[in-house]
Amino acid sequence: MAKKTTTKIPKTETTLKFAKGAFYEDAKGNIWHCFNAKPKKTPDGHLVVQMQKTEDGVQVGEPGEEYLDTFVKQVTKAELKEYRDACRREREAEADASGTTVTTTETPVEPKKTRTKKEKPAKTKRVSCLDAAALVLGDGTEPMSAMEMIEAMATRGLWSSPGGATPHATLYAAIIREIAKKGAEARFAKTDRGRFTANTTAAPAPTTTDASAPAEAPAKPAAKKSRKAGGKKASA
Repeated sequence: MAKKTTTKIPKTETTLKFAKGAFYEDAKGNIWHCFNAKPKKTPDGHLVVQMQKTEDGVQVGEPGEEYLDTFVKQVTKAELKEYRDACRREREAEADASGTTVTTTETPVEPKKTRTKKEKPAKTKRVSCLDAAALVLGDGTEPMSAMEMIEAMATRGLWSSPGGATPHATLYAAIIREIAKKGAEARFAKTDRGRFTANTTAAPAPTTTDASAPAEAPAKPAAKKSRKAGGKKASA
């Protein structure tokens, strides 16, 4: 007895892939905009996806759930452009026949976000401990010790110790070095043991010369006389 052969009918599966922002055509020829490409399974076993209706190829209204098997193809950009142009020509033809003006519906374009640069605050020049001491002594009249200068500049907000254990000792050594190095041009003067005042006899800072004034030419060195004896006499 011959075996009964059966022919298997291939199953038709939907191979249409959905992408967010793409356009799709349903079985009735309507164009839809894919709002969310993630399929969702309903209690009755059907797959749905978030789609948005279009009018003349431009999305309108709120998105809603539509069955996946409703759609037959994805619309390419060229097809979508051709469809929109055809709808526009059709509206213009109807308007010419009725004598009305046509208002075209276009996809709204979101304005580009412009980034505003934050202005950085200007950096204030930090005064050194030695400069702050010179300011404190210049504003006062009485001699001060290094410890008193440290306290005064901290109170006035000119300078404060970043964490040193003995800032007054560091300041004292710096003042002594400036006096020894610059002498009469130093900003400090020692009045007593461990006490200082502002040096009022220090020479002022040199002033800048006017750039527009012509500079004096350096003097030419005197010509050296020839040491050779018996040089040639000039012809008469």
